[in-house]
Amino acid sequence: MGTSRIEAFSDGVIAIIITIMVLELKLPTEGSGEALAKVAPTMLSYMLSFVVVAIMWVNHHQLMHAAKHRDGRLLWDYTEPLPVAVYGVVMTLAGLSFTLLRPAIA
Repeated sequence: MGTSRIEAFSDGVIAIIITIMVLELKLPTEGSGEALAKVAPTMLSYMLSFVVVAIMWVNHHQLMHAAKHRDGRLLWDYTEPLPVAVYGVVMTLAGLSFTLLRPAIA
């Protein structure tokens, strides 16, 4: 098994993430410096997010090219306890955050 399909999948996921990020960008209606200054923090945060996504994409490709052994474990790491535990903690924290957010909105 090669890594080309995994790389193609990650490319697609990254493309979707970047597209969604671009669609959320809102330019000011005016072309004045003051209007641009108001959206500068938002634009900077988006630029930083793009850089982070790009770093993750490059790192993923470098890892796939460096892989000496390719098998199903590249796709599924459920047999390794640490990644499964970390994933569980992340999902638990995400669920807890959502649970705490709901009463704040209602």
